[in-house]
Amino acid sequence: MNKKREETNMPKLIYLASPATTWTSGLDEESRDRVLELRGIAATYAKRRLMNEGRMVYSPVLYWTLPFLYEIMQHNDWPHERVMDHCYTMLERSDVLFVLELPGWKESSGIAQEMAWAQEANMSKSHIFPGRYVPQDILEELDEHLDKRNPWLGV
Repeated sequence: MNKKREETNMPKLIYLASPATTWTSGLDEESRDRVLELRGIAATYAKRRLMNEGRMVYSPVLYWTLPFLYEIMQHNDWPHERVMDHCYTMLERSDVLFVLELPGWKESSGIAQEMAWAQEANMSKSHIFPGRYVPQDILEELDEHLDKRNPWLGV
């Protein structure tokens, strides 16, 4: 735990991990953009609910804004490793890792890396089930768009 937060009784800083670009290959541009937008909306709902409970929350998906993140990674302006270096820096400053289990979270290389870092740091981890934090219509639309992906292109 961050010593300054401990000394001042500030709430713990939660690092809210959620899938960003996982499962977007094989989607047409419109569906891909909507999946990225819906993931951002879902992370916003989860972050808002956690903040309403009095918690401090950092979400890399919301920090980067998904369309920007997708563009920089696809055009190699910022390779995945560089984005993850930023995520590592922020995770180091956090007290606990929460994983928002949106579709694709298990296949997300970013989340796998974040979970490994948290384990190395003996950071507590928790999983958030989207149904408790995200409206059902958002989750259903996300599933609907992800169902359009070409299964031959993988995740």
